[in-house]
Parts: sequence; structure tokens; C-alpha cells
Amino acid sequence: MDWRHSIKLIINTSEVCDFYCIDHHLISFNKQGTLCFNRGGQWHPEDERENRYKRVDLDIIIKKLADANLEPLIKRWTAFSMHSWHFLEYLDKLDMLDKITYLAYSDNRVSLPIKYITKMTALRTLIIDTTKTIMYNTTTRIEEDAYEASLAELVIQLPSTLEILFINFPLFNGSLANLPPRLRILYINSNNFNESLDYLPLSLEVLILLHYYKHNILNLPPLLKMLVLDVKNNYNGHIQLPPNLEYLQLNIDYKETFLTAIGGQDGANITNLKSLIVSSRWYSILSKRQLLPGSNLQNIYIKNADAIHYTNLIEELMTTF
Repeated sequence: MDWRHSIKLIINTSEVCDFYCIDHHLISFNKQGTLCFNRGGQWHPEDERENRYKRVDLDIIIKKLADANLEPLIKRWTAFSMHSWHFLEYLDKLDMLDKITYLAYSDNRVSLPIKYITKMTALRTLIIDTTKTIMYNTTTRIEEDAYEASLAELVIQLPSTLEILFINFPLFNGSLANLPPRLRILYINSNNFNESLDYLPLSLEVLILLHYYKHNILNLPPLLKMLVLDVKNNYNGHIQLPPNLEYLQLNIDYKETFLTAIGGQDGANITNLKSLIVSSRWYSILSKRQLLPGSNLQNIYIKNADAIHYTNLIEELMTTF
């Protein structure tokens, strides 16, 4: 009997929610402590309802795991997704935090405690995604302000081993001036984010920035290969693209900003680009320009943003890098 069946015997099958996932490599706990298996740290499918969840106290789950002598098995795991920070307290007691390489965290009430993240000296991937829980766990303004401040403090104290940072929290606005030096992929989805992008790690290869950014973008890392910018429709800042960029999704309809960024309708600034994803308006314009003799756009695969979501780009990215 493998460990999946062992754990399901500990917790009655009716208490285990069925999640859509490819495999069962990760162990995950939702708000009430329900055990579930999920590769990407997702909360649950969009069409699920909260009343599908069996209320189970997290302490009871942990006690059952210990009583069944499964802790030696858990100690061999290095990848976790969880909703409750209390499970980190449990892993800390098992002296496991310095073994974790992958962590997905989805609590929208309490930010990931810094005292635990600083002990994760092997962490390579950190996902903070509260979007799947917000609809079920309404927060107060005091909780939101505390979370925003704690997350901003957390980001400047991440372990130096981190290579992938994914933040999907609508109020995040922390400084990016002290990110880990090995960071390769940075994803930020926040309505509030407006900190400078001038001091990102030189190692960064992918930057995905969604919603409401308003400042100039002048000093992106020279090794950046993929850039996704989805900013305000009235954004009129200056964007200087790095020379080695290969994949670009530019969701900016403001004419002067868009054309300046790519170097005019012939795309003089994107000669090394392999793939360009734009709005339907610019797709129509650039596709016609692509056919002109001598156009710099002829070797670029131009895609319509209406036909491909940035998550498809991320999936393509993860199989490329």
C-alpha cells in the first residue's frame, strides 16, 4: 500500500476533497485542515462550492498522521502546498524546514511567517496565491493591511536559493530591490504594485507583471528572455526592452507607448524576438506590417492575446527553461 492510500485510510474518504491534478506529489491542507493532493497549490476547481468541504481541525489531522507513524514518510518530502501556516509550525517541530524546495501558500488572512521562511535554506520555488480563497474567506481591512505589510517584509528576506517567486495577492506593493540573486522567474499579480523595477536580479530570465503599473521601465535585467506586461490602458510611461528578449506579451493599447517600446511598426527594438503576443488591435496592424519586404517582424511569431492566455505562456515557459 503506497502512502496515498495510507493517508486516505487515516482520514475518512468523505473528508478528502477530490482535486483535479496530474499527480499526487504534494500534500496540501485547506483552511479547515482537510487533506488533499495538488501539484500546483491550487485551492480547488472554479465550480466547486465551499459546502463540499468537510470541517476537520488541522491539529486532528496532524495527530492522526503521527499516530499512524507516517512522520518518517513525511520527513522524506521536500514539496508542500498548504493553506494554514500552522502546518509550517508542525514541519518546524520535525526539523524539516531546511529540506523544503517547493512551497505553495494560499492563506489570505495570515501572511507566511518570516520566522519560517528564513529557515528554508533550500527553497527554490515559492508560490503565494490567495485568489482561490478570497471568495470564501472575506477579510477585514485590518487583516488586509497587516498582510500587505508582512508580505512586503517577507519579500526582502527570502532565501538566497530561491529561483521562482509567484505572488498573486491584490494588495502586494513590496520593494523588489533585495530579491535573491539566483531568481530566474518573477510573477506579480497585484492591483497595488508600483515599486521600481530597476533593481531586479541580474539572473532574472522571466518577468510577468499584471495590472496597474504606472512607472517607467528602464533597467530590466540584460538576460531577460520573457516579459509579460499587462498594465493600465492609459499607461504612457517609457518601456526599454532588454536586447536578449525572446518572448513578449505586451497588453498596452496606448499607441505612443506601444510603438516606442517595440521600435515603431517595423519592430526595430525586437529583432531577437521569437514570439510576440499583443491585443487584437495590434495583432491586425502588425500582421499586415509583417508581410512587407524587409520588415523586422517577418521572423517573429505574432499571436493574438484574445486567442492565448498568459498562463499558456507560463506553461510553455516552464517546459522551455
